[in-house]
Amino acid sequence: MPRKSIAFFIFAVIIFIARFAASSYADDVAEERLWISLDIFPRIVAVDMNLAKKVPQGSPLKLLLLYQSKKDLAVRAQKYLQKKITNISGFPVEISVSQQPNCADYGAIMVTEKLDDVTFNKALSCAVDKGIILFSPNEEDVPRGATASVLIKIKVEPYFNKTTLAKSHLMINQMVLKFSNVYE
Repeated sequence: MPRKSIAFFIFAVIIFIARFAASSYADDVAEERLWISLDIFPRIVAVDMNLAKKVPQGSPLKLLLLYQSKKDLAVRAQKYLQKKITNISGFPVEISVSQQPNCADYGAIMVTEKLDDVTFNKALSCAVDKGIILFSPNEEDVPRGATASVLIKIKVEPYFNKTTLAKSHLMINQMVLKFSNVYE
């Protein structure tokens, strides 16, 4: 009897450790996708052929980093981008962090973590209505409607949602689309 209890206890500990390790690994993978995406996001914004229309005269290009619950991660991403870029297509850049999917005055939105359906759909709706890019580091968000993401295979490639591009009336440089993955 004690051997069965000990074996059960050891088995339970192994299962607990495996679950913890798997969730920790998933968080690590999601965070790694974010850091890769932060290098791609400004380039995706730059290929919006109507970007100049989204920047009021004399104002900076405003970018929104949208998060669900991990504000600290979004703030670290903001600081990273602020160090990395000072302008996009000649426009000075101002980067904000928010939990609210508000498109007012923003030229593009980047999701910094997996969003629930309600928040994602609000962000998608305002991005489409305003004609701005909704970029996500999660490639599974493109079929959900995100304008763009990254597709990580052997190499990292831009990944666009053709339907959302059309609904948003976004015009992306055709050479970029030619060398990107496009979700129909």
